[in-house]
Amino acid sequence: MDEVCRHLAGLTQAVKSLQEGYSRLEEQVQALSCPSNPQGASSVGLSSAPSVVMLPPEPRVPTPERFAGERSKYRAFRNACELHFALQPRTFSLEATKVCFVISLLSGEPQTWAHHLLEQKSVSLDSLEAFFLAMSQLYEDPQLNATAEAALH
Repeated sequence: MDEVCRHLAGLTQAVKSLQEGYSRLEEQVQALSCPSNPQGASSVGLSSAPSVVMLPPEPRVPTPERFAGERSKYRAFRNACELHFALQPRTFSLEATKVCFVISLLSGEPQTWAHHLLEQKSVSLDSLEAFFLAMSQLYEDPQLNATAEAALH
């Protein structure tokens, strides 16, 4: 019982310490949001605090349509994914996140192919560029120029 009381007292002290730190941070944030009060800023010791950069929120972007393997839709799918990543760079800062997101949008044969790559821990999963290169070999229209010209006529 005595050990439980000591443990509880230690936890109580830790919570108090966290609350004090949180209060100091709140004061610093308040001072940053009211720059017209330089006296308040120096009273909380902001001169040594690192500057805080508030980034604007990323735009809401519709999720690209799923890709089921139609060659005529591959280029549009790839471009939609790359646009999605460009508009949300913080969300998709890691290559693995981008590759997994693309895989989550696959269905049918492409999904089976990608899941096989996951099971094999393929190097094609190391970057978005490598993944799209492997995917292009299967789904890029080999007659892309001829197909585009035919569509124009």
